[in-house]
Amino acid sequence: MSTHHHVYLLCAEWCGVCRAFEVPFKEVVQGLTSFQAHWIDIEDSPAWEDKVNIESFPTLHVETADGQVIFSGSVEPDVDQLVRLLTHLQK
Repeated sequence: MSTHHHVYLLCAEWCGVCRAFEVPFKEVVQGLTSFQAHWIDIEDSPAWEDKVNIESFPTLHVETADGQVIFSGSVEPDVDQLVRLLTHLQK
């Protein structure tokens, strides 16, 4: 069983902001060993629209290894804010 939290960045391929944030997002999450990154194009994975309330892009959704949601919501595509949020959630 995985001990990692799963961090999903829910985006749309057509969203330029999302595309520009994909690489920095993955780099930040890879630097935090207790997380596993998932970049999700909701047009390819429409079931996410039923699972998560997507108000705008990008939307961040974080679950523990056992599936408990610990954060879900729209975020600014800002690396510093992402680091602060994820660092807080891994405690």
